Amino acid sequence: MKTIYHKIAFTLLTVTLFFLIYNSWKLFDYPFLIGTGNLRFGIALFFKTMLSIIAVQVIITFTTPEIIPIDFLGLRKNFLLALKYTFLFTSPMLIGYFIFSEINSDVTFEKILLYAVEAGISEEILFRAFLFGILYQKVELNFISASVIVAIVFGLLHLYQAINLIGAISIFGITFLGSIFFAWLFVEWDYNLWIPIGMHVLMNLYWMLFKTGSVDAAGVLLSNIFRFATIGLAIWVTIKRIRKKGSIIKKKIYVEENCRRLLKC
Repeated sequence: MKTIYHKIAFTLLTVTLFFLIYNSWKLFDYPFLIGTGNLRFGIALFFKTMLSIIAVQVIITFTTPEIIPIDFLGLRKNFLLALKYTFLFTSPMLIGYFIFSEINSDVTFEKILLYAVEAGISEEILFRAFLFGILYQKVELNFISASVIVAIVFGLLHLYQAINLIGAISIFGITFLGSIFFAWLFVEWDYNLWIPIGMHVLMNLYWMLFKTGSVDAAGVLLSNIFRFATIGLAIWVTIKRIRKKGSIIKKKIYVEENCRRLLKC
């Protein structure tokens, strides 16, 4: 059983490794990066994601070699199930924006591919599968501790969108809560990373396709009504699933408590 000191040390090491990977293109200026603007950003995002997957490969190989790293990441779970439910979950945003907003004529296929698809996939692998996954499943922090640490990091790394203090507070609050929400979905859908990936990609996509009245993560009142409706629907369906199958978070707490009581973990 890991002591509190072990957990603190491993948490600091994990967060440090994450920041090294996340900022690696700035620290080392990948020599193979080409182009400028969106192209360079997209290539850098791809290689950061690959580095995080390699890091998981190394960590899992040395700590629990019986586990296949891609299984730990949650990428071999049911993709079609995730696709079905994430389309259902995000339908309030799609329908609401379609009725009350205009199509954004400035959006391009390149921007959709980069900021909706690639950003959604990469951020979920980096933040949920790698950072949260290591803290929650390997360092063995409880769900609240692991998800809050990741949410703080996630929120801080989105502050670049803010233009003033109020905007910064709004963006941090939205992204902080969103990070915890995605971590909860990840765990309660049996570590199926395609669930938060699908939510993230589709929510970003609808945000870009329509004129929501905001260019940052905080949004305005009307756009947030449909965003919160999407989140509410996902929470409701997930709670119904939990009542039927049981909470994975609670099961993990129960196992850990019994391990401590029996001094066998």
